[in-house]
Amino acid sequence: MFNPFARIVRARVLVAGIAALLVSPQIASSQTAPFEIYGILPLTGTYAFNGSAERTSLQIIEDTTNKGGGIGGRPIKFVILDDASNPSRRFN
Repeated sequence: MFNPFARIVRARVLVAGIAALLVSPQIASSQTAPFEIYGILPLTGTYAFNGSAERTSLQIIEDTTNKGGGIGGRPIKFVILDDASNPSRRFN
């Protein structure tokens, strides 16, 4: 039988486990590469104005986080992809 509550609990446990691994001092101290966080924004096309504002916000978050020491000692880097305001555009 399908139990949506169990699925939500499993997803939350998985996310918590991954987060614990990412900020673990042992793992963070052995890795110096930045965390790459991918985002898809409308940088061109009809909704470019919104995408531009979102990109600026992400740049501010990136700068502020990295000036504060990053996450677990590792810097973050936002990698922004342009969907050209086209919801059917795909990225691999």
